[in-house]
Amino acid sequence: MSQASPSSPEQYFVSDITYIKSRERTHYLSLVTDAYSRKIMGYHLSDDMSAESVVEAMKMAHRNRITEGSLVHHSDRGL
Repeated sequence: MSQASPSSPEQYFVSDITYIKSRERTHYLSLVTDAYSRKIMGYHLSDDMSAESVVEAMKMAHRNRITEGSLVHHSDRGL
């Protein structure tokens, strides 16, 4: 499988979820990052790993776009 490399900002967005432990519970941070600039384009903090949290992060990333070109979104799909 070949691997694509971005040549300019906002061609490829990659997303992931990480957890943050607090005294009360575990929180989940969904992040959408521009693969070229490594800029965080969208995020959402939640108390669960629901699909809705990931969608909220992606909506924020889409609103923060400056360009209108094609976009590829990649996620490792986690658990």
